[in-house]
Amino acid sequence: MKGIDDFPVDNPAIGAGKLRTIIDGTFPLERIRGTHARSETLRACGKIVITTKED
Repeated sequence: MKGIDDFPVDNPAIGAGKLRTIIDGTFPLERIRGTHARSETLRACGKIVITTKED
């Protein structure tokens, strides 16, 4: 899968774009320890995204 358009949709609200994912933040893999600690404090409001570098 490369993007949302490649994801199989079973829920009509998702397909219609009526549901959105709330992203708390995007963090590099190098900061995984701090990011994980943030998630454990329950202060994150939404999903935490970890990014990696592509060669």
